[in-house]
Amino acid sequence: MQKVHVKSFGCSANIAEGEIIKGKFAQDGTIVEDEKDADTFVLNICTVKGDKGALDEIRKIKAAHPHKKLTIAGCITPSIVESIKKIDPTATLVNTHHINQITELANANIDALTHAKPIKLLQPRVRTNPVVGIVPISSGCLDACAFCSTRLVKGPLFSFPPDVIVDEVKKCVSDGCKEIWITGQDTCCYGFDRKT
Repeated sequence: MQKVHVKSFGCSANIAEGEIIKGKFAQDGTIVEDEKDADTFVLNICTVKGDKGALDEIRKIKAAHPHKKLTIAGCITPSIVESIKKIDPTATLVNTHHINQITELANANIDALTHAKPIKLLQPRVRTNPVVGIVPISSGCLDACAFCSTRLVKGPLFSFPPDVIVDEVKKCVSDGCKEIWITGQDTCCYGFDRKT
């Protein structure tokens, strides 16, 4: 089996998704903490303030490990796809909407860039900090600001069901978390799409 190293960048919501990505690969026993032991790199990128930072990280990994497989996950804007494929034409692209299927997509080398509305809670996780439970309560936002790619990447606001959020918090506490971080791209607009 391929050994996988996961790196996440960006906001707390993206770090939470990175924990889920690690959790998915950990179920297969393929996750490794030291990048020198990896056959595959999964870079969970952030592009909210532009593509440059993400492209720099991809180039850095590709230069350091030219023969290793790359899967790019997370906030993949339409504008960055061609640039990623120029760096590595064989890279697998799995956007934020498809992290629940990341292991299958990465292993089959299938790109997944369509929009969807998965509830990214109650998934296996490998926590960045064992005492911090990061709980996304929504995905997307109500606005379409010119300086931000959130709406472009995440889509319109999708508030997760309250009972699932509560179950995720309970799971965090039972896992030993002492802090709960409530997160989303715009937590203040939670529930507008649910008329609550």
